[in-house]
Amino acid sequence: MAIEKGIEKYIPNNEISLTGCPVRQTEITVKGQVFPHLETVDFPYDDPWSKFMRGVISQVREEGGFKGRSITEFGLGDGRNIREVGNDVQEVLGIEIEKWRLQTAGVNLVTGPARLNCPVELWRADAVEFLQKFRPVTGRNRLSGWVIMCLPQSPEGINVADKYDGSFTLNSYRRDWDLPGLTLNAAALDNLRVAADSSLRALIILSDRVPPEIRTKMIVETGWQVERQFQTPEPIQQDPDTGIHWVAQIDDGQRFHELVANRFYSPISAIEAERRRLASIASGRGREELNVHHYLTVYQLRKR
Repeated sequence: MAIEKGIEKYIPNNEISLTGCPVRQTEITVKGQVFPHLETVDFPYDDPWSKFMRGVISQVREEGGFKGRSITEFGLGDGRNIREVGNDVQEVLGIEIEKWRLQTAGVNLVTGPARLNCPVELWRADAVEFLQKFRPVTGRNRLSGWVIMCLPQSPEGINVADKYDGSFTLNSYRRDWDLPGLTLNAAALDNLRVAADSSLRALIILSDRVPPEIRTKMIVETGWQVERQFQTPEPIQQDPDTGIHWVAQIDDGQRFHELVANRFYSPISAIEAERRRLASIASGRGREELNVHHYLTVYQLRKR
Protein backbone atom coordinates (compact mmCIF):
# COMPACT_ATOMS: atom_id res chain seq x y z
CA MET A 1 0.00 0.00 0.00
CA ALA A 2 1.47 3.34 -1.07
CA ILE A 3 2.42 5.74 1.71
CA GLU A 4 1.99 9.49 1.31
CA LYS A 5 4.82 11.66 2.52
CA GLY A 6 4.55 14.60 4.86
CA ILE A 7 2.48 15.36 7.96
CA GLU A 8 -1.20 16.13 8.08
CA LYS A 9 -3.75 16.54 10.83
CA TYR A 10 -6.53 14.01 10.45
CA ILE A 11 -10.14 14.93 11.21
CA PRO A 12 -12.21 11.76 11.66
CA ASN A 13 -15.74 11.57 10.30
CA ASN A 14 -18.37 8.90 9.87
CA GLU A 15 -18.31 9.18 6.09
CA ILE A 16 -14.98 7.42 5.74
CA SER A 17 -15.15 4.27 3.68
CA LEU A 18 -12.89 1.45 4.84
CA THR A 19 -14.17 -0.89 2.12
CA GLY A 20 -11.34 -3.09 0.93
CA CYS A 21 -9.22 -2.42 4.02
CA PRO A 22 -8.36 -5.36 6.30
CA VAL A 23 -10.67 -4.45 9.20
CA ARG A 24 -13.53 -6.22 10.94
CA GLN A 25 -16.03 -5.45 13.65
CA THR A 26 -15.49 -7.11 17.01
CA GLU A 27 -16.07 -6.48 20.72
CA ILE A 28 -13.47 -5.86 23.40
CA THR A 29 -13.58 -5.65 27.19
CA VAL A 30 -11.85 -2.87 29.14
CA LYS A 31 -12.27 -2.58 32.91
CA GLY A 32 -15.14 -5.04 32.74
CA GLN A 33 -17.03 -3.01 30.14
CA VAL A 34 -17.74 -4.33 26.64
CA PHE A 35 -17.11 -1.97 23.70
CA PRO A 36 -17.67 -2.34 19.94
CA HIS A 37 -14.28 -2.14 18.25
CA LEU A 38 -13.11 -2.03 14.63
CA GLU A 39 -10.08 -4.31 14.54
CA THR A 40 -7.20 -4.36 12.04
CA VAL A 41 -7.12 -7.94 10.76
CA ASP A 42 -3.35 -8.03 10.12
CA PHE A 43 -2.73 -7.32 13.81
CA PRO A 44 -5.59 -8.98 15.70
CA TYR A 45 -6.64 -7.87 19.15
CA ASP A 46 -5.54 -11.18 20.69
CA ASP A 47 -2.03 -11.06 19.18
CA PRO A 48 0.52 -11.83 21.96
CA TRP A 49 2.35 -8.51 21.47
CA SER A 50 -0.92 -6.63 21.74
CA LYS A 51 -2.17 -8.50 24.79
CA PHE A 52 1.09 -7.99 26.66
CA MET A 53 1.30 -4.27 25.91
CA ARG A 54 -2.29 -3.73 26.98
CA GLY A 55 -1.59 -5.64 30.19
CA VAL A 56 1.25 -3.24 31.06
CA ILE A 57 -0.91 -0.24 30.16
CA SER A 58 -3.69 -1.61 32.38
CA GLN A 59 -1.26 -1.93 35.31
CA VAL A 60 -0.07 1.68 34.95
CA ARG A 61 -3.69 2.82 34.67
CA GLU A 62 -4.70 0.96 37.84
CA GLU A 63 -1.79 2.64 39.61
CA GLY A 64 -3.25 6.01 38.60
CA GLY A 65 -0.29 6.84 36.36
CA PHE A 66 -2.34 8.19 33.46
CA LYS A 67 -4.96 10.13 35.40
CA GLY A 68 -5.15 13.77 34.31
CA ARG A 69 -2.16 13.39 31.99
CA SER A 70 -1.69 13.80 28.25
CA ILE A 71 -1.21 10.53 26.35
CA THR A 72 0.62 10.27 23.02
CA GLU A 73 0.94 7.06 21.02
CA PHE A 74 3.35 6.54 18.14
CA GLY A 75 2.09 3.62 16.07
CA LEU A 76 -1.56 4.16 16.98
CA GLY A 77 -2.93 1.31 14.89
CA ASP A 78 -6.65 0.88 15.51
CA GLY A 79 -6.49 2.70 18.85
CA ARG A 80 -6.73 -0.31 21.15
CA ASN A 81 -3.92 0.83 23.48
CA ILE A 82 -5.49 4.26 23.94
CA ARG A 83 -8.79 2.60 24.72
CA GLU A 84 -7.00 0.55 27.40
CA VAL A 85 -5.63 3.79 28.91
CA GLY A 86 -9.20 4.83 29.65
CA ASN A 87 -11.06 8.11 29.95
CA ASP A 88 -9.36 9.66 32.98
CA VAL A 89 -6.78 11.46 30.84
CA GLN A 90 -6.45 15.09 29.87
CA GLU A 91 -6.06 14.55 26.13
CA VAL A 92 -4.86 12.06 23.52
CA LEU A 93 -2.48 12.52 20.59
CA GLY A 94 -2.31 9.65 18.11
CA ILE A 95 0.31 9.35 15.36
CA GLU A 96 0.06 6.73 12.61
CA ILE A 97 1.69 6.70 9.19
CA GLU A 98 -0.88 4.58 7.34
CA LYS A 99 -4.08 6.46 6.67
CA TRP A 100 -6.43 3.47 6.71
CA ARG A 101 -5.23 2.56 10.21
CA LEU A 102 -5.76 6.15 11.28
CA GLN A 103 -9.27 6.03 9.84
CA THR A 104 -9.93 2.87 11.84
CA ALA A 105 -8.70 4.54 15.04
CA GLY A 106 -10.87 7.54 14.23
CA VAL A 107 -13.96 5.34 14.17
CA ASN A 108 -13.00 3.67 17.45
CA LEU A 109 -11.87 6.72 19.42
CA VAL A 110 -13.67 9.73 17.97
CA THR A 111 -16.78 8.98 15.91
CA GLY A 112 -17.95 5.54 17.04
CA PRO A 113 -20.51 4.67 19.70
CA ALA A 114 -17.77 4.00 22.29
CA ARG A 115 -15.74 7.15 21.56
CA LEU A 116 -13.56 8.73 24.22
CA ASN A 117 -14.88 11.66 26.24
CA CYS A 118 -11.57 13.54 26.23
CA PRO A 119 -10.03 15.64 23.42
CA VAL A 120 -8.39 13.44 20.74
CA GLU A 121 -5.96 14.83 18.15
CA LEU A 122 -4.86 12.53 15.32
CA TRP A 123 -1.95 12.99 12.92
CA ARG A 124 -0.92 11.06 9.83
CA ALA A 125 2.86 11.14 10.00
CA ASP A 126 6.06 9.18 10.32
CA ALA A 127 6.98 9.04 14.00
CA VAL A 128 10.48 10.47 13.59
CA GLU A 129 9.47 13.23 11.18
CA PHE A 130 6.60 14.23 13.47
CA LEU A 131 8.97 14.53 16.44
CA GLN A 132 11.51 16.52 14.45
CA LYS A 133 8.80 19.02 13.47
CA PHE A 134 6.79 18.79 16.68
CA ARG A 135 6.82 22.47 17.72
CA PRO A 136 5.99 24.17 14.41
CA VAL A 137 3.45 21.51 13.41
CA THR A 138 1.50 21.26 16.67
CA GLY A 139 2.10 24.73 18.13
CA ARG A 140 3.11 23.10 21.41
CA ASN A 141 6.36 23.89 23.16
CA ARG A 142 7.02 20.44 24.65
CA LEU A 143 5.55 16.97 24.64
CA SER A 144 4.38 16.05 28.13
CA GLY A 145 2.56 13.32 30.03
CA TRP A 146 2.99 9.76 28.77
CA VAL A 147 4.15 8.34 25.45
CA ILE A 148 3.35 4.83 24.21
CA MET A 149 5.61 3.57 21.43
CA CYS A 150 4.71 0.50 19.40
CA LEU A 151 7.13 0.66 16.49
CA PRO A 152 8.47 -2.10 14.18
CA GLN A 153 11.63 -3.93 15.15
CA SER A 154 13.24 -5.32 12.01
CA PRO A 155 15.63 -3.82 9.48
CA GLU A 156 13.37 -5.11 6.68
CA GLY A 157 10.05 -3.90 8.00
CA ILE A 158 11.82 -1.06 9.73
CA ASN A 159 8.87 1.15 9.06
CA VAL A 160 6.68 1.83 6.10
CA ALA A 161 8.73 5.04 6.00
CA ASP A 162 11.10 3.06 3.78
CA LYS A 163 8.34 3.08 1.16
CA TYR A 164 8.09 6.85 0.93
CA ASP A 165 10.36 9.83 0.50
CA GLY A 166 10.57 10.64 4.20
CA SER A 167 12.95 7.76 4.93
CA PHE A 168 15.83 10.26 5.04
CA THR A 169 14.79 10.97 8.63
CA LEU A 170 16.32 7.62 9.63
CA ASN A 171 19.53 7.78 7.62
CA SER A 172 21.82 9.02 10.40
CA TYR A 173 20.80 6.09 12.62
CA ARG A 174 21.17 3.26 10.11
CA ARG A 175 24.88 2.68 10.57
CA ASP A 176 24.58 1.86 14.26
CA TRP A 177 21.12 0.32 14.48
CA ASP A 178 20.21 -1.40 11.20
CA LEU A 179 21.75 -4.72 12.17
CA PRO A 180 20.06 -4.98 15.59
CA GLY A 181 16.77 -3.99 13.93
CA LEU A 182 16.40 -0.93 16.15
CA THR A 183 16.90 1.94 13.69
CA LEU A 184 13.38 3.29 13.96
CA ASN A 185 13.27 2.87 17.73
CA ALA A 186 16.63 4.61 18.23
CA ALA A 187 15.65 7.49 15.95
CA ALA A 188 12.27 7.90 17.64
CA LEU A 189 13.69 7.81 21.17
CA ASP A 190 16.47 10.27 20.32
CA ASN A 191 14.03 12.77 18.81
CA LEU A 192 11.47 12.16 21.56
CA ARG A 193 14.06 13.19 24.16
CA VAL A 194 14.50 16.52 22.38
CA ALA A 195 10.75 17.16 22.11
CA ALA A 196 9.83 15.98 25.63
CA ASP A 197 9.65 17.90 28.87
CA SER A 198 11.42 16.61 31.97
CA SER A 199 8.32 14.98 33.44
CA LEU A 200 7.45 12.81 30.44
CA ARG A 201 7.35 9.03 30.84
CA ALA A 202 7.48 6.54 27.95
CA LEU A 203 6.39 2.93 27.55
CA ILE A 204 8.17 1.17 24.69
CA ILE A 205 7.80 -2.48 23.70
CA LEU A 206 10.70 -4.48 22.26
CA SER A 207 11.28 -8.10 21.44
CA ASP A 208 14.03 -9.98 23.25
CA ARG A 209 15.14 -11.26 19.84
CA VAL A 210 17.80 -8.59 20.32
CA PRO A 211 20.23 -9.28 23.20
CA PRO A 212 19.64 -7.13 26.33
CA GLU A 213 23.00 -5.36 26.19
CA ILE A 214 22.12 -3.95 22.74
CA ARG A 215 18.67 -2.80 23.86
CA THR A 216 20.17 -1.18 26.98
CA LYS A 217 22.84 0.55 24.90
CA MET A 218 20.17 2.03 22.62
CA ILE A 219 18.15 3.38 25.54
CA VAL A 220 21.19 4.91 27.25
CA GLU A 221 22.63 6.41 24.05
CA THR A 222 19.34 8.10 23.17
CA GLY A 223 19.26 9.84 26.57
CA TRP A 224 16.85 7.74 28.61
CA GLN A 225 16.88 5.86 31.89
CA VAL A 226 14.88 2.72 32.68
CA GLU A 227 12.58 3.25 35.67
CA ARG A 228 11.21 -0.27 35.51
CA GLN A 229 10.62 -3.00 33.00
CA PHE A 230 8.03 -5.68 32.39
CA GLN A 231 8.78 -8.99 30.70
CA THR A 232 6.39 -11.65 29.49
CA PRO A 233 6.32 -14.47 32.07
CA GLU A 234 7.06 -16.95 29.30
CA PRO A 235 8.06 -16.64 25.63
CA ILE A 236 5.33 -15.61 23.19
CA GLN A 237 5.00 -17.00 19.69
CA GLN A 238 6.95 -15.47 16.82
CA ASP A 239 4.88 -13.79 14.10
CA PRO A 240 5.30 -15.88 10.92
CA ASP A 241 5.07 -12.72 8.79
CA THR A 242 8.18 -11.12 10.34
CA GLY A 243 11.55 -12.15 8.95
CA ILE A 244 14.19 -13.01 11.55
CA HIS A 245 17.18 -14.27 9.56
CA TRP A 246 18.96 -10.96 10.28
CA VAL A 247 19.04 -11.88 13.99
CA ALA A 248 21.52 -14.68 13.20
CA GLN A 249 24.27 -12.05 13.01
CA ILE A 250 23.72 -11.01 16.63
CA ASP A 251 22.36 -14.30 17.98
CA ASP A 252 23.75 -15.80 21.18
CA GLY A 253 21.69 -18.99 20.87
CA GLN A 254 19.36 -17.91 23.69
CA ARG A 255 16.94 -15.57 21.89
CA PHE A 256 14.47 -18.13 20.52
CA HIS A 257 12.74 -21.08 22.15
CA GLU A 258 10.60 -24.07 21.24
CA LEU A 259 7.76 -25.46 23.29
CA VAL A 260 8.48 -29.03 24.41
CA ALA A 261 5.84 -31.34 25.89
CA ASN A 262 3.54 -28.32 26.29
CA ARG A 263 5.45 -27.03 29.28
CA PHE A 264 9.20 -26.65 28.80
CA TYR A 265 11.02 -24.17 26.58
CA SER A 266 14.28 -25.18 24.94
CA PRO A 267 16.58 -22.61 23.25
CA ILE A 268 17.07 -22.78 19.48
CA SER A 269 19.27 -20.73 17.16
CA ALA A 270 18.04 -17.83 15.07
CA ILE A 271 18.93 -19.79 11.93
CA GLU A 272 16.72 -22.68 13.02
CA ALA A 273 13.98 -20.26 14.04
CA GLU A 274 13.99 -18.69 10.56
CA ARG A 275 13.99 -22.13 8.89
CA ARG A 276 10.88 -23.06 10.85
CA ARG A 277 9.22 -19.74 10.05
CA LEU A 278 9.68 -20.22 6.32
CA ALA A 279 8.50 -23.84 6.53
CA SER A 280 5.33 -22.78 8.35
CA ILE A 281 4.56 -20.27 5.59
CA ALA A 282 5.26 -22.81 2.83
CA SER A 283 2.92 -25.31 4.46
CA GLY A 284 0.14 -22.74 4.60
CA ARG A 285 -0.36 -23.36 8.30
CA GLY A 286 1.51 -20.27 9.47
CA ARG A 287 1.30 -19.56 13.19
CA GLU A 288 -0.46 -22.84 13.87
CA GLU A 289 2.67 -24.78 12.92
CA LEU A 290 5.37 -22.33 14.04
CA ASN A 291 7.05 -23.55 17.22
CA VAL A 292 9.27 -20.47 17.67
CA HIS A 293 8.90 -18.23 20.71
CA HIS A 294 10.70 -15.27 22.28
CA TYR A 295 10.24 -13.00 25.28
CA LEU A 296 8.94 -9.43 25.08
CA THR A 297 9.91 -6.51 27.30
CA VAL A 298 8.15 -3.20 27.93
CA TYR A 299 10.41 -0.49 29.30
CA GLN A 300 9.14 2.46 31.34
CA LEU A 301 11.55 5.30 30.63
CA ARG A 302 12.27 8.84 31.80
CA LYS A 303 14.76 11.38 30.49
CA ARG A 304 18.24 11.29 31.99
